[in-house]
Amino acid sequence: MTIRSPLIDKAKAFRAGKSALATSQAEVGTACVANAEDLVRVLSEEAGETDTFLLASAILHDILQTTDTKEADLVSVFGSEIAFVVAEVTDHTRFSPVTRKALRMRSAPSLSRKAKLIKLAEVIESVRTLASPTSPKAWSDQHKLEYFDWAERLVQAMGKTNSTLEAVVSAEIEGARLKVGSRMTTVV
Repeated sequence: MTIRSPLIDKAKAFRAGKSALATSQAEVGTACVANAEDLVRVLSEEAGETDTFLLASAILHDILQTTDTKEADLVSVFGSEIAFVVAEVTDHTRFSPVTRKALRMRSAPSLSRKAKLIKLAEVIESVRTLASPTSPKAWSDQHKLEYFDWAERLVQAMGKTNSTLEAVVSAEIEGARLKVGSRMTTVV
């Protein structure tokens, strides 16, 4: 189910215009960044979410941390609701990876519903990427397993949001643990 709307098209165009200016993601080996189109697919097709403000926010989820875009720019182009949600899910790269994970965990319960849905979709896509044969080479299998544990705790900290996505997260994490764990035991 592909959801089309002028707002979603506007968010895609804005993102495309900024992509040429994008800075590199977090340090090698620490980032497993979800593709905006994949987040929209998870939210719309797997969770049945149709809110165009949510989907536009998902498209823009990392724009504040990967480009020179400011929250005020988002407010002027998309309004305060989208700017707020994007700001909520923004990872503050000025902090160390350990501090960022702690901040995400601490803020998880107080995120808006839309921000929680985007975070759930990010976790799903990150877990899928890390469990795939084409996962980032900088991630050791042990690091991946630690991420799966952390992601599970993050989802629990967010509380109940969308039972479908929560079930998908659980299934993906369990499957990923089995895949990565089996690779570890065959290598040993």
